[in-house]
Amino acid sequence: MDFSVSKSIRFHESRSLQFRVETFNLFNHFNPTPASVDRNLTSATYGMIGGGVQGLTTRVIQVGAKFYF
Repeated sequence: MDFSVSKSIRFHESRSLQFRVETFNLFNHFNPTPASVDRNLTSATYGMIGGGVQGLTTRVIQVGAKFYF
């Protein structure tokens, strides 16, 4: 689940400042890729996630500001 919040502050008719906070993987759930699951029926680790963690698996927060003129 991704989430973002933004706030705009107007200075004049044509000038404004926008603050923005974006969060990816808000609840910090582990999202394994299907390729990382062991599907070999004869393997002792069948069904387990192996081969290292791939992809975006942690919470990412980014903050930004824009000045419109």
